[in-house]
Amino acid sequence: MTKLVKQPQNTKIVHSSKARLIAERLGRFALIGVVSLGIGTAAVYDRYKNYWEKTIYRVQTVDFNMLSHTLPTKLSYTIVKNQPQELQRTLNSNYGLFGLVVTDPTGQKIIASSQGSSSKTVPDAQQLQKHPYDLLLDPPPVYPQWTYSDPRAVERSATNLTNRGRVIGRIYYVRGENPSFGDDVVKWLSKPLSPSSRAETFTITITTLLLSGLSFWLFWEHLLYKKRVQEERIREIEEDLIKRNNSLLLQLRERISENNNLKQLRETENIKLQQQAEQFGNRNQSLQQEISNLQDIIEQLRLTSNSVVNQDELEQAQQEIQRAYRNQQEQNEKIQQLGDQLQDYYVQLEIAKRKGESLKQIEIQIQDIAEAKLSAEKELNQIRERENKLNQTIDKLKNQLTSQAIAQNELSNY
Repeated sequence: MTKLVKQPQNTKIVHSSKARLIAERLGRFALIGVVSLGIGTAAVYDRYKNYWEKTIYRVQTVDFNMLSHTLPTKLSYTIVKNQPQELQRTLNSNYGLFGLVVTDPTGQKIIASSQGSSSKTVPDAQQLQKHPYDLLLDPPPVYPQWTYSDPRAVERSATNLTNRGRVIGRIYYVRGENPSFGDDVVKWLSKPLSPSSRAETFTITITTLLLSGLSFWLFWEHLLYKKRVQEERIREIEEDLIKRNNSLLLQLRERISENNNLKQLRETENIKLQQQAEQFGNRNQSLQQEISNLQDIIEQLRLTSNSVVNQDELEQAQQEIQRAYRNQQEQNEKIQQLGDQLQDYYVQLEIAKRKGESLKQIEIQIQDIAEAKLSAEKELNQIRERENKLNQTIDKLKNQLTSQAIAQNELSNY
């Protein structure tokens, strides 16, 4: 049903587009035709102005210059000989293309005028005063009275040549009245194939411009057709590119969505890996701590193993310290005895001094006792130092035994 609805609409759009295209072509054709006709009209008008106001004017100037050199003599002779018919034939010999008027000597009375063209009118006596003229003489003149310097000259100039005779009249030269542009065009349209140069010029000009306009229209339409074809091709390319871009955009969006999903998955996996890494790190630290503890224990065991002592050595050391203690007591008793002996000798020495007996032997004994006492005291000090060292050794052995026991306990726990 959708296709059945859209197809008439598309057909209607196509027909409307074709109708609009035909209307635009006709409009352009009419515009170019009007422009060509306008240009043709301007060109024809230019040809009209050039023909009547330049070509015909110059031709008449040449005619008037020739007539000024010949016509006064002929007309003067016909008047003197009283030949009015010859006078009229002579005036009509210009086929009425311009006016020739013969008047009396004052110019107030018209005697004869040229005939033969209904489009040319002969002005009255007052209007003749505006036109150039030559005098008619009896006897007829020999020299021209006026002349035109060239065909483009507007005014005549005097020749300064003198003719003798009685003035018997005037001959006026009246330029023909130009037809209006409309009349000239109507005349041309009535006979467009007339052999006259003016009709041929008009026909060629209009035909050339119309053909030029038609050629320009065809060329313009060809350019517009190529432009439409190119635009249609560009439109198709653009549509194809748009479809491709949409397809690529859709694929890109899918890829972006997949990348986002993969990114989220990677982030989730990274989080899990980080958590596992943290767990492994904590476990590693724990293991490293345990390894460090084990290494400390092993080191302690190694140290304790290097200085392992058994219970017999400890007991032996304790026995030695007891012996040293007994020696110390013995030395103390000995020192006490020596001290007592020395005190007795001092008493005896004092009694001997009072009695005045010989003191030398007593002094020697006292000295021997003092030296024996001093030696005993040194030996006592040595015994004490040895006792201190033994006590330190015993303490060290006890500590080592305690550490060994702790290490063995921790090893048994591992």
